[in-house]
Amino acid sequence: MVTTAAGVSVPAPLIRHVSPAPAPLPRRTVAFLFDQAVVTALVVGPALAAGVMPAAVVSPGRTRALLFVAAMGVAFGYHFLLEWRTGRTLGKRLLGLRVVAADGSPLGAWGSFVRNALRLVDGLGYWTVAVAVIGYRGDGKRLGDALGRTLVVAAPPD
Repeated sequence: MVTTAAGVSVPAPLIRHVSPAPAPLPRRTVAFLFDQAVVTALVVGPALAAGVMPAAVVSPGRTRALLFVAAMGVAFGYHFLLEWRTGRTLGKRLLGLRVVAADGSPLGAWGSFVRNALRLVDGLGYWTVAVAVIGYRGDGKRLGDALGRTLVVAAPPD
């Protein structure tokens, strides 16, 4: 016998684990776009403050390539650290979302690392890979979520 949170004793075989429901893709998309704006500001803002000309930021060439590599590093660090430590980036917090382990428990460092390292693949074709995988799987998980055993869920604000 197992006692539930409501104080009811139930035979153990009757208790089934219910996986959390994935957050809707439109909400995840808005949170992602907000986070992209934050990462862009974190990379481009200091570059402009250091004297990089705006034309060099948007024109093909070495400066834009370096800023792109910097943005990839900042994006990884931003998502990895915030999701691992709090379960949320600023965009997810704003939209009422949280990243959890697939079983609904808090996200660990390894899950966050794998989930965010695979952004390089999920992001191919302007995130076509992620959208295709989410659509194909039908469980709200992009490749990074599937391999990192994570899930983005709707969550009340902190």
